[in-house]
Amino acid sequence: MMVSIVLIITGLGLSMVGVILGIEEVWRIVVYLVISIVYIVFWLGITMLFSILFRSVATSALAAVVVWIFFPSLFFWVPMQWLGR
Repeated sequence: MMVSIVLIITGLGLSMVGVILGIEEVWRIVVYLVISIVYIVFWLGITMLFSILFRSVATSALAAVVVWIFFPSLFFWVPMQWLGR
């Protein structure tokens, strides 16, 4: 499903803009697709882990949202602070 969505949106976007599809654009689309699938699989795994660890649905959902907000900020904010020093 993700592949079809990316291909439809990419095809429509490239045809509307008038860009001729070259090998560089194909590699960009493939890299974007792979990164997107890895991102989705990672967060799906986290939510499955939380649904197993916590008994309540609300608790597992809140824990997943908290991790979703905190985890990316940890990977982007902390290195920026280290690079700034």
